[in-house]
Amino acid sequence: MTRKIKTLLPVNRVEGDLDISLTIEDHTVVDAKAQGTMFRGIENVMTGRGPLDGLVITPRVCGICTTSQLYGAAKALDMAFGASVPDNGRRVRNITLMVEQIQNDMRHTFLLFMPDATNRAYSKAPFFDEAKRRYEPMMGDASIEVVRETKKLLEIIAVLGGQWPHSSFMVPGGVVCQPSPGDILICRHLLRNFRRWYEQKVLGCSMDRWLEVETVSDLDRWLNESRPCKESELGFFIDFCKLAGLDRKGGGHHNFISFGSLEMPEKTVVSPGPEKGFLIASGFFKDGKKMNFSQVQITED
Repeated sequence: MTRKIKTLLPVNRVEGDLDISLTIEDHTVVDAKAQGTMFRGIENVMTGRGPLDGLVITPRVCGICTTSQLYGAAKALDMAFGASVPDNGRRVRNITLMVEQIQNDMRHTFLLFMPDATNRAYSKAPFFDEAKRRYEPMMGDASIEVVRETKKLLEIIAVLGGQWPHSSFMVPGGVVCQPSPGDILICRHLLRNFRRWYEQKVLGCSMDRWLEVETVSDLDRWLNESRPCKESELGFFIDFCKLAGLDRKGGGHHNFISFGSLEMPEKTVVSPGPEKGFLIASGFFKDGKKMNFSQVQITED
């Protein structure tokens, strides 16, 4: 006898702003719908305002990725005014974007994803007690550390941009001021301290050692080569995924899109990515083939 079940899944790892509804028939999903539950309406807020107002209003659409929102507004004005950004302006923009991206990735993992491991459904699992110690919301050791350390890292944006969140230091054609040698020294100090914590706590090894991992066998060798690696946040994450069976679930569709990110300065010693002009290339990957990204083909409805 065919049995249909309809269920609503809360998705905590996107800050509670998404509902997933599933229809399951004989243990098979036959229908799935995603619904965004928060209407931000930034385009409506901007209607009728001066173009430069976007540099103040747009960053306030979000309290955790405010710099990327500012960059989107500044980039739109660059295009509208035909403004070219000098190399140092691109560098300042890129540094602040990368700092915020590190914060976003860290907080997404430790504050939104890993708390799933503390769900009572896992109460009999061998990793449960350790997961609670590390990731229990608002109380876990790792959760508290990540908030503290990423907050320190964000001071780089405050040094280069005046404040964080909701800064407005990007303008058409670049940024509002040039960092002094003292500013750069402070940023280097903040980055060096964050890297030291990241290597000790998250990786359990140096970044150079981690970058040597290229295959599954390399990963297994790394995981078991020392106690710091095994007990690091990354080491625990790998063990948790295996014990929870996550490595055998969630196969993707193998189609991907990238808008391109981090515009490279014209003069730089940093090796660019596969696409000239961007550190992270743009493109559309479908059915095993890469196609060029075209912004004009993006629609909203």
